Amino acid sequence: MQKEDDPQSQRRQAVAPRQAREDRLKAELRANLAKRKQQARARRQGAEDARPGALISTDQVDPD
Repeated sequence: MQKEDDPQSQRRQAVAPRQAREDRLKAELRANLAKRKQQARARRQGAEDARPGALISTDQVDPD
């Protein structure tokens, strides 16, 4: 029978939130990596950057 003051049970309770945080951070890193890979693929294929304020390529500049 374990008591709530048992150091081992307190340690287990402290590990659970830490593990949840690590799992969440790992998932965010995977999502970020996937997003960056997709961006790199788009750049290699020559797709335009659809973001507002994005840089334009030199072939799009009008040489007045």
